[in-house]
Amino acid sequence: MSPFLPYQEAFPPSSFAYTTLPLLFQSKHYEHISHILFSHHFSRHPYHSESTDAASEEVAAEELEKDVLKSECGMDYVPLANMLLIGDFKAADQFTRDALIQIAGEGARKRGYVYFTEVKGLPQADMATIEKLWLKYSKGKFGFTVQRALWNQVTVGKDFERFCRKIGWNMMENGIERKLKWFGNSEFTYDLDKAPTGHLPLTSALRGTSLLKNLLTYPMWDTDWNKEEKKE
Repeated sequence: MSPFLPYQEAFPPSSFAYTTLPLLFQSKHYEHISHILFSHHFSRHPYHSESTDAASEEVAAEELEKDVLKSECGMDYVPLANMLLIGDFKAADQFTRDALIQIAGEGARKRGYVYFTEVKGLPQADMATIEKLWLKYSKGKFGFTVQRALWNQVTVGKDFERFCRKIGWNMMENGIERKLKWFGNSEFTYDLDKAPTGHLPLTSALRGTSLLKNLLTYPMWDTDWNKEEKKE
């Protein structure tokens, strides 16, 4: 049984017709995001005021409007953009895994996880959207292509254990090296400033390392996939 909620339960689909920021929070699962975004994330400045709130809201709206959220299968990536914008990398990480299940096809959706053999068939428009959002809002620190670059480093040599050490997926406990715990109280780091480069997104290795390896060698990464696009 998959440890993740089915996408339909965790993230119900919402309309693509988002033209202003208030509409970005239509889904009942994201009603709290507007409160976090404008009551917490932007109110920590000592000179916080209603005017700075309005300015911050306008800046956030403009930033989200720049994002090109293409999908070949009708996926709504506005929630992912919102999560990454406000720095909720834990929620964005879960969304990303659930999104991969959805875009991988009916088989993946039924079983609740992606087979490594399905990775090469993941729609390129969706993978590009996911990756561009991670790169943009992590300032180039998180993403599959960031992990790929580290995986290919000579010092890592495409070795899973060396890779885990490099991106902070291992830790030492009483002189013994072990993997970070994922379930229960996660030991992974979701703070952009504190996490090692390439720490996110997480990929489960419960069924082996083939899924991760195939995500890192996804054929599109070898192309000019990240060319600049303008929102229509």
